[in-house]
Amino acid sequence: MTLKMKAEIKQQWVDALRLGNYRQGAAELHSMRPLGFDEYDERFCCLGILSLLCQQAGFVESGNSPEDDRYRISYGVTCETEYLPYEVIDWAGMEFEGERKYTGDSRLEESRGIITNGTREANFLDDLSLSMMNDKGIPFEEIADAIEAHVIGI
Repeated sequence: MTLKMKAEIKQQWVDALRLGNYRQGAAELHSMRPLGFDEYDERFCCLGILSLLCQQAGFVESGNSPEDDRYRISYGVTCETEYLPYEVIDWAGMEFEGERKYTGDSRLEESRGIITNGTREANFLDDLSLSMMNDKGIPFEEIADAIEAHVIGI
């Protein structure tokens, strides 16, 4: 399966992942948990950074999650907190070609086709989704390398 996206947005995403300005989190696009008065522990998934870039460009709304955790930031009209919103997919011009390996819940990032070849040792997994790489603690720098190597800019 091949993922294509707008070359300029791919580059913005890779650059943002490499900047070192974002703390990596897992299982959520973006969270801001309080540490004290006006202090927060802000964390992002690699897909949360792409969602934030889309929000900063004015193409998707963000806000506090309407769910039970008021510190999870949601994106899009469906208030996504865990999965890449369709507005972000559209903004980035993501196109998917080939057979998708995951056919479960259509909201899952894997079933949307955001898969890249694994960059870790051969027995890690044949293919890893970007969210799986993120949630396994693979650093943003390596995720940026995988995007550069396996996502085709159009």
